Amino acid sequence: MQVSKPPYQDPTTKDTNWLAIDFEPVKTFERPISLEQIKAEPYLQNIGLIKQPRLSVMLLTREEFENIVNLKS
Repeated sequence: MQVSKPPYQDPTTKDTNWLAIDFEPVKTFERPISLEQIKAEPYLQNIGLIKQPRLSVMLLTREEFENIVNLKS
């Protein structure tokens, strides 16, 4: 994914500490990777998505990202 629009004030709040950022896909999978698939992988147990599943954006190491991408096969 890539940022498609610079950060702007989150329209759901007047708190200036909250920003929104729009993204667009660069490349998509033929078949989505499910949360169940990610949860089943022992080497992904420490990522933010497992600890706080309502995250929309999270930091991943390159290794974590590659492990998730490899789940598609």
